[in-house]
Amino acid sequence: MLLGRRIRENRSTAILTALVVISLLSLASDTRANLVADGVRSVVSLIVYPFRFSIDVTRRATAYSTGLLFNYNAARHEADALRSELIAATAKAADRGELIAENDRLRKMLAFERAEQHLAPVAAEVSVISTRLDGTLVIDRGSFHGIKEGMGVITPSGVVGIVAKAEPFDSTVFTLNHPQCKISATVERSRVAGVVQGNGSLINEAICNLVYLDMKDDVRRGDKVITSGGSHFPRGYPIGTIVERDEGALLKAASIKPVADPYGAEEVFVVRRAQPAVEDLAGPAPEQASAAPTMPDIRPDQEKYAP
Repeated sequence: MLLGRRIRENRSTAILTALVVISLLSLASDTRANLVADGVRSVVSLIVYPFRFSIDVTRRATAYSTGLLFNYNAARHEADALRSELIAATAKAADRGELIAENDRLRKMLAFERAEQHLAPVAAEVSVISTRLDGTLVIDRGSFHGIKEGMGVITPSGVVGIVAKAEPFDSTVFTLNHPQCKISATVERSRVAGVVQGNGSLINEAICNLVYLDMKDDVRRGDKVITSGGSHFPRGYPIGTIVERDEGALLKAASIKPVADPYGAEEVFVVRRAQPAVEDLAGPAPEQASAAPTMPDIRPDQEKYAP
């Protein structure tokens, strides 16, 4: 009891003594000093490791979270920029495709106009497309441009309709779908004559019929129907193809699918002269020199110089 009390009373002295002894031992032996130092470092490292590990984990987690946030913002801005570029590129591609299609369409129209100059065609742009049920179009040419009611309306592909009403600066066109659109026609293969008339159908592509056919007329599916000429259209211009024929009646009819979609045309031609002029067919009369010898003028002077 006495020894223990003395030790407690002299604890500081005992610790100091122990440290001095250890220092002396370290000075006396380098090996022992290294062992003591290594032990102290190991103990300190063992005690500090959990704190250092926690700090390292926290640092990496913070860096990852911060980097993820900044990377997300950067990726979002990059995605927005790429989306804007894609929209702009898509718009440019669409415009380019539209320009190419328009250029091709106008080239075909120009070639058609040059090839069909004898028709005196008037190029017109479709400004209004009415509903299919209405069966009409409005073009931007009228009586001021020489358009008259009853003139044929065509495209380089085929017949579109006829002019129903000509205003000063625009005209209304009855398309092949309109019941009042009637065009004289011929079956190209069998030369059977009939009249193409709109049926107002909205069910299928056969929007007009070839009517006034006799039950003995040779009309088959797949036959091509062309114009028979006259005051509205040139002879032999394509109208459409027969897709179905009615059976069981004295006067038959055949359904026709037009070669030109009247509601898909953006530009059309109005035929002002359906048939070639006589001078275009015959050409100018050649001048021929007379082979007879020149005869002397034997008339009296009063007759030759009479007023």
